[in-house]
Amino acid sequence: MNILIVEDNPHDLELILNELKRCSFEWAYQHCDTENDIIDALKQESIDLVICDFNVPSLSCIDVLSTVHALNKDIPFFIVSGFIGEDQAVDLIV
Repeated sequence: MNILIVEDNPHDLELILNELKRCSFEWAYQHCDTENDIIDALKQESIDLVICDFNVPSLSCIDVLSTVHALNKDIPFFIVSGFIGEDQAVDLIV
């Protein structure tokens, strides 16, 4: 499984990677934190999953989701954050 991780904080990236290491399947990841890098990764790699931080400076997770879906609507998209409330989380689902 090829995973694209959009995260600006090295500590949070490490937390995500530690959780992925617990998985029983093989995976590889590419780390991006700019829109151009995200577009390049999606065009050059076969991405199976996107994990995106809610609060990446200069990028909103909604913009990242729009970019991903413009190139491939079938890629699952997970949003991670330690800062959003329940109401915001529900709004993101809808």
